[in-house]
Amino acid sequence: MLFFISVGSGDWQKRAVTAFFVGALYAATLYYLNLLQILPNIEIFANYLVYRGNKSILLGILLAIAAGWMLYEMASLTDRRWLWLRVSAFLYVAIALLFLAKTRTASLIFVLLCLLFFLKYLTMSWRSVLWILGFVLLLTVTWLSASNLRLRTIGTIDDINAFSQGQQISDDGIRLEMYSVTSKIIAEKPWTGHGIATWPSQYQKHAKGLPSEGTRTPHNDYLFYAAEIGLIGLAALLWIWLTQLTVAWKIGGAPGMWLGMLGIAIMVGGMFNAILRDAVFGMPFMVLLAIPLAGVTRNHVRAV
Repeated sequence: MLFFISVGSGDWQKRAVTAFFVGALYAATLYYLNLLQILPNIEIFANYLVYRGNKSILLGILLAIAAGWMLYEMASLTDRRWLWLRVSAFLYVAIALLFLAKTRTASLIFVLLCLLFFLKYLTMSWRSVLWILGFVLLLTVTWLSASNLRLRTIGTIDDINAFSQGQQISDDGIRLEMYSVTSKIIAEKPWTGHGIATWPSQYQKHAKGLPSEGTRTPHNDYLFYAAEIGLIGLAALLWIWLTQLTVAWKIGGAPGMWLGMLGIAIMVGGMFNAILRDAVFGMPFMVLLAIPLAGVTRNHVRAV
């Protein structure tokens, strides 16, 4: 990341984004091949064949980011002769994400990235109305057709209701138990936390006899850091995110939209996964962050 940032801005950024788009189209194609049951059953394709935790979640999140960036590229395209090709690529990636990627986190990120685009760039015009109607239609078709996504979403709501009433929850709803126990850990030392690397031992002590006793992460980076470094440390983390979003707003244009969408993806992803602590997520995000941050100077941050 530091190497790319030190190079400065230039045409390489657009080439890097194009390479990212090609990678997203390739990943989407593998999902379609798996749907047709013609994807070879070899290790390199394992994350597309079956759900494999963080690796499968990462693939979905990367598709969501790519789709968000593609949406911006479509709107800013000057040569409208190629608009149909951009729209086709966007739908190709978005449909693979929403129907085949099997990750609620990535689907939520995709929706939020699209909303960010609409809030910032669309105006009161017929073209804007068509964009919004198309987006709503895509979500409606997804909700009606993607049974796995719909059932998991409904299951999450049912788990929340069951947990709040002290009833039995499903394996997916076990995260609610993790959140509850971690909140009790935070309440013991809310300001300074228990110290770095103390969450696993603290959790085992507070969760004895519970189904989640042996877990190694609360699947929420904000609760995790609040438990270890306290609300003061959590406030510092949130300040970093605020700075990133503010810089994205200040630099504007394509780099600003890229950076803003990455910021939202990281912030939302951290609510449900170990985005900040797992290299499976960290390395790809470092590479992607280098693209919009290249050429950003202290002047862009000074007013934050």
